[in-house]
Amino acid sequence: MLRKKSFILVLIISTMALLCSACALQTNHQVDKIKTVVIDEQVVGSNVEPEVDINLLKEKYEYIGSYCEGLACVKENQDGLYGYIDIYGNVAIDFQFRMAGDFSCGRARVYQDDLWGYIDKSGNIKIEPQFDLAGDFQNGKAYVKKDLNYYYIDVEGEFINMNKK
Repeated sequence: MLRKKSFILVLIISTMALLCSACALQTNHQVDKIKTVVIDEQVVGSNVEPEVDINLLKEKYEYIGSYCEGLACVKENQDGLYGYIDIYGNVAIDFQFRMAGDFSCGRARVYQDDLWGYIDKSGNIKIEPQFDLAGDFQNGKAYVKKDLNYYYIDVEGEFINMNKK
């Protein structure tokens, strides 16, 4: 049963990574200047076209992710570390992560010290790195793996009881 759950989680993560990669290739040229989704007065999604020439960014960074909530995850050519840039190409969050994901619900997953955690848009650690696997937030929750168990957490890092009615 555990193998089946692991396989399903790997399949989900792979599918999400593929979709994010496809989105990253399209974002810079097929999105209006700003598209924002607001639900209950909270920004839950935003795609922004950069104000800087994408070709200049490609020379500087090995990887450029989609702009989500005004920031794009990028991988530095020099050290191979990930950080975030704003729509003008300025470094918004320093290059300090071995891996990183897109922002969603005000949080982005980051990999430090062999564990995943989450930062806010200022680069502050909001959920300490403690997870073996971590997904992006969707609808205020993200799936995580900790100590061979799978959970959902909220944006504050609290475990969500999915059986609660």
